Amino acid sequence: MCQHPLCDHGSAAGSLSSGHRPVAPSCIGKFLSTIKLLCIVGVLAWLLHLCPFAITLVLPLLCALLVGLVINASMQRSSQLTPEQRHALHSDPDHQQFMSDAMRNKVHYATRLGQAIQLPTVSFDEHDIQQKTDPGQFLKLHELLQKNYPLVHEKLERTVINNYSLVYKWKATSSSSGSSSSSSPSPRRRPILLAAHLDVVPVPDGHLWAFDPFGGEMSSEGFICGRGAIDDKHALCGLLESCEALLEQGWCPTERDIYLAFGHDEEISGYQGAGEIAKYFKQQELSFEWMLDEGLFVMKDMLPGLKESVAMVCVAEKGFLVSELKVNVPASLAGHASAPSSVSAIGILSEALLRMESNPMPSYLLQARSPVRQMFRALAPHFSWPLRILLGNLALPPIGWILAKILERKNTTATIVRTTTALTVFQAGGKANVVPREARALLNHRIHPFDSVRGVLDYTRRIINDSRVQLKDLRSLPPSALSATRGPGSEGFEVLRQAIGRTMPEVLVAPALMVGNTDTHHYWGLVENIYRFSPSRMTPDSVSMFHGVNERIHVDNYVECIGFYRSVIRMAGEPQPPTQSSSSTNAVSSSATKHASSSSKED
Repeated sequence: MCQHPLCDHGSAAGSLSSGHRPVAPSCIGKFLSTIKLLCIVGVLAWLLHLCPFAITLVLPLLCALLVGLVINASMQRSSQLTPEQRHALHSDPDHQQFMSDAMRNKVHYATRLGQAIQLPTVSFDEHDIQQKTDPGQFLKLHELLQKNYPLVHEKLERTVINNYSLVYKWKATSSSSGSSSSSSPSPRRRPILLAAHLDVVPVPDGHLWAFDPFGGEMSSEGFICGRGAIDDKHALCGLLESCEALLEQGWCPTERDIYLAFGHDEEISGYQGAGEIAKYFKQQELSFEWMLDEGLFVMKDMLPGLKESVAMVCVAEKGFLVSELKVNVPASLAGHASAPSSVSAIGILSEALLRMESNPMPSYLLQARSPVRQMFRALAPHFSWPLRILLGNLALPPIGWILAKILERKNTTATIVRTTTALTVFQAGGKANVVPREARALLNHRIHPFDSVRGVLDYTRRIINDSRVQLKDLRSLPPSALSATRGPGSEGFEVLRQAIGRTMPEVLVAPALMVGNTDTHHYWGLVENIYRFSPSRMTPDSVSMFHGVNERIHVDNYVECIGFYRSVIRMAGEPQPPTQSSSSTNAVSSSATKHASSSSKED
């Protein structure tokens, strides 16, 4: 996967390889900065204690310290595209012409997406005894795609995987021409993989919707409505629309093959879809430079103090662990409730759970390569004051520590800076007058990329510190490796950054952490760098549509999605790569290979 993964996923917090250029002070530099700041604070406190009149000395020093922080924050150079670069990308004549034509034909695009939404390709869990997945809907979707995108099915090599999933290969012209020539072929880069999924989640609460969940209609406000509009048929159809448009122009990739992969069961872990596609790729001895799949969105008004919309490109994905805690007590401690013992299975387990809730795992905000640290670094120059001062000085441990504590206090932000633990199931007893011998609880851990499954289990044992409590790993998936955002291996991130700048020039771009799970884990071991991003525009009010009610996407935003995917394909497939250097053609790292043996996935 990523060529800069965690070096040791067996440790609680593995060290990172040093592929990136330094972006933060060294450990010694941080230590010295902390000592300096503490010395200043100590001197000020001493002076105030020694002589109240020393306030006349303290105030100037405090002002000087504040000025220093302000100057340091002001000197932070933005990693965003400059206005000139955004204008140049957005003013590209080919892109301008396509977007102008696409906006005129947006009803046509909306109709085709609506047709895909009308097919209820719902994935039901295999344990659901009331409702079963209808394979026929997926076959109908195959037929619809063939009808709506004829050039794609004429020019690209299509392979059906496990009856219902689809793979398309867009062969580069240089790989199919000149084979009989005596001259050696021009150097070519490894292929890339663009993914989406065919299935959608069920609609258990259809009566709450303002429209037919599978109507695929366009509202009077311009929204394309229905299940799959943002998860994930907009990406499925958007990718195919962009390919169809490029084929109509006679365009073809010249430097690398481009693969499209559409699994049919992502919503229930993807083992029959992406899992089988990955096996097919291995049989073909394929590996990929980088991959784009669904992820976070273009977020507006999600961060206080930031006016601009932000494209959150996830460079890592949290893992998960479902652990079981069980207590069994001797028969002498159980029995009739009329003569209870002072020790019980329920009491022992309750104490263990209380310890877990009272001792959350540590934050990794201060780690230089933490995805959230990278996000704040990318956005700091664009925050309003005084947040800009704090975020611009995160390299100073006291400030970083304060911000980490602030983020840890709220559950919605704690999840992006540390491994979280949720108590989800507690089982004990069956009758009101019987003291049970056994008590059982399930914990759901979402594992930060700097932690590991084994590290979480070790931490749990250490916190509980009770030999009477048995701990077991029921299901787990390690966190993903971190994908490159700068330096060697970052070509994919740079392609996405420029494609966003070309399509949505006012939007900032920042690395982020995916706290849920996708089916990309099936491709670990095949892909150098995996990026998770969807060009759907979201606000705090609209995020609830995801797996919720009234799912929809505005037609103008859908046209932006098509333009974005078209730009990604063009930049990835043309001779001139982005400004960042591409990754080497070495084999996928051993750490990513370790990932390939992981077990299961949760949504």
